Amino acid sequence: MGTSAEYEHVINYALDMGFENIFTQEVNDQTITPDFDKKIPITWA
Repeated sequence: MGTSAEYEHVINYALDMGFENIFTQEVNDQTITPDFDKKIPITWA
């Protein structure tokens, strides 16, 4: 599982490469990846 700092790095890298339109999502250090081992991997809390 990655961290929010790693996520931010990837977003900045894409922008540095010249991407102008990218889709992002808000993340935090608790969870940024769905747990696909669960019956319901994504909870909408």
